[in-house]
Amino acid sequence: MRNRITDPNMDRFLRGIQRPIGAQQQQAALAANRIVLVQDGYMQKMTYSLLANQAVYDGGAAYFDTGSYGTVTGTPSATTRFIGKFFMPPASSASAQSAGVILRSEIWVSWWDSVTGGNAVTSANMFAPVYWKDNHTLSTSSGDGPVAGRVVGFAPVGYPLGVGICGYSADALL
Repeated sequence: MRNRITDPNMDRFLRGIQRPIGAQQQQAALAANRIVLVQDGYMQKMTYSLLANQAVYDGGAAYFDTGSYGTVTGTPSATTRFIGKFFMPPASSASAQSAGVILRSEIWVSWWDSVTGGNAVTSANMFAPVYWKDNHTLSTSSGDGPVAGRVVGFAPVGYPLGVGICGYSADALL
């Protein structure tokens, strides 16, 4: 039987309780360390807002519209880009709902803060390019800095670090 006090696995477990699982510290702009509660990593199954009045089916093609960011659609057009296949589609298409999408390939997602105010990154910016404001903050304004990547997700409610981006160029996603 293992001794709880001297067991190295238990010690690592108990130390992990002191801060949330997946938490890591990164240097903030000219301030102090910040806590990152969402782990960077590869993702392939995502949930996105479905364009209103869209009938989509399990296994059907999923697209985002480069002219109207924020939602996914099952209808291709000259301005849409294929991103994967739907899974767990909603039962009806009466109003805007969420739909699961299996992306056509795994993507590396890193999580960052958003500026506040007029250039804040919101769900309406899903799939849109975002820009660096400083070394840990994203903005929707190209005047704030270089391209950081495309928005691919948001952290769960209550997490201080909320915007997930893919890549380091505007065309990095898919």
